[in-house]
Amino acid sequence: MDSPDEIIKQLIKALDVSVNTFNDAMPAAQRRILDEVVLMTKDLDVKEGKIQVTAKNIRIVGKIRKELSNIILDKKYMNSVNDFVTSFDSVADLHNNYFNAVSSSFGMKDLYTAIKEESINATVVGLTKSGLEANVTNPLADILRQNITTGGRYTDFVKQLTTQLTTTSEGDGSLVRYAKTYTTDALHQYSANYHQAITDDLDFVWYAYDGGLQTTSREFCIEMIKAKNSCMRYFHKSQIPTLLEGLICSGTVELNPKTNLPKGFIKGTNASSFLTLRGGWGCKHLIKSVPSAMVPKELRQMFE
Repeated sequence: MDSPDEIIKQLIKALDVSVNTFNDAMPAAQRRILDEVVLMTKDLDVKEGKIQVTAKNIRIVGKIRKELSNIILDKKYMNSVNDFVTSFDSVADLHNNYFNAVSSSFGMKDLYTAIKEESINATVVGLTKSGLEANVTNPLADILRQNITTGGRYTDFVKQLTTQLTTTSEGDGSLVRYAKTYTTDALHQYSANYHQAITDDLDFVWYAYDGGLQTTSREFCIEMIKAKNSCMRYFHKSQIPTLLEGLICSGTVELNPKTNLPKGFIKGTNASSFLTLRGGWGCKHLIKSVPSAMVPKELRQMFE
């Protein structure tokens, strides 16, 4: 059997691979969408380079708007979504393996399965319906409508569509941008929720902040990883309110004056939700719970 630390490494890797695999397919998906939409505008009435405000053009825009969801949700995209949500099973299995390795009291419950099923359902909706409409489909429809009803230049219209659906060195297209944020938060927050449900059942009160650092890591996450390797290998549940005040060991991190939480934290994060929300949107760190027996005795005595 793998050690608890090795299982956590496997879990962190699985989370990253699953998110990256899905998002690696999104630039090509954007190009397919762009090509299809531009092709559907070829029958627009254009005079001297300008789109004409005609009944025919307005009907064409209406048709494109109705077809946008079908264009985006093609077979390749849906296969990517289906492959992505299978990773929820793998993540659950790794959590189960971890708790089996650290506690003889661990046993599967219907609650854990329900958390997984609900997370999968919500993720599919986010990647195919509500979230996709708000962040990709509706902005595209707005570009179509504005240009048709105001008689914009056709070349400018195509440039707008291209900018909206192209990832360059200056930024991501709308689909890539949304997918990166949504898949990261969906899978990592599900992982944290699943882990925390088991933690509560086992009455674990000790934690470790785990994971690697990136160039985009927030100050809070950077200092927590530093602390894990020096002054705070483990932290107690009762220390969470202090961490939310930006106090880590003997140092402090900058707070957002609007939320009074460390910069980058999701508004409303509290002592309970911190274990799920961690460092905020896009945070890839894992708050690992550990049994008291794994914590040095001198540290445990400070909180007993």
